[in-house]
Amino acid sequence: MASNEPSNPGDWQLKLTLLGIGAAFDADLGIANTGALIEIVEDARVLYRYLIDCGSTCGRQLDRLGLTYDDVDGVLLTHTHGDHMNGLENFGYRGCFQCPRTGALYSSSAVLHAAWASLEGKMGRIKVGQNESRTATIKDYFEAHPIGEAGAKLAEGRLHLSMFPVPHLPDFPACGLTLELDPERGTGPVIRWSGDTTFSRDSRLFDDFDAERGDLLFHECSFDPHFQTTVHTHIEDLRELPEELRDSIVLIHHGRIRENPERVSGMTVGQTLQSFRFTPAISKPTRARKASDDRMHRGFADAGL
Repeated sequence: MASNEPSNPGDWQLKLTLLGIGAAFDADLGIANTGALIEIVEDARVLYRYLIDCGSTCGRQLDRLGLTYDDVDGVLLTHTHGDHMNGLENFGYRGCFQCPRTGALYSSSAVLHAAWASLEGKMGRIKVGQNESRTATIKDYFEAHPIGEAGAKLAEGRLHLSMFPVPHLPDFPACGLTLELDPERGTGPVIRWSGDTTFSRDSRLFDDFDAERGDLLFHECSFDPHFQTTVHTHIEDLRELPEELRDSIVLIHHGRIRENPERVSGMTVGQTLQSFRFTPAISKPTRARKASDDRMHRGFADAGL
């Protein structure tokens, strides 16, 4: 799909569109599942498209943008709860039977194994003759890419993907992820996505966070009162973070807030179909520059913030 010409810093952009911001039960209320569409854009052409998660409402949200699963190159899967993976059945079937290529599926080995264990009961047989079928594997539907400690290159090296465990609930594999722009140069920015997780200040989501180079963290957030058996991050957890970090957080997986404010405690409240743009940095910014001076670079151009 893309040219083999190496890209120069600054001649392409990454556009991230929130396909939904809903929590597990919000789809019943008409709020789309939390997830995102990543597009690599160069000279007004979209070279690659990736999804972060693929819940039940994902296909409908793509349709609102004039797209289908056929337009998607791969899915970055954080975990296997239905609001994050139920769309994989349609994505896989289209890649196997309707689209001339299978889509890529990226996650940890543990999450990939759990995903196929969930899908196998529905997709585990393929018809090969009038009265004959055979056993199917994950490879019939997806190019599965287990992401280890070294991560993986996406979009012909324009992005570096890292995926790492996050504490969603005990004995259940779940991942957060980072996407570093222009990794060969090492100047970022870095997009960070929490997936579903209880709060941990020691999470790799916060490692080497640099607001001045344009890092942005999309973090799940429940506005329900905190309770002992929660498997999510709550607003009171995030309010304890330093102000300069909160200024670079977009809240997701929150569903609907009664008054639907644009910002809470300095954090942006993500909205469905809100877009953020990121441009590779040509050089590391000087420490003297204030994060507030670089809001357009940090991706708020489409958000109007």
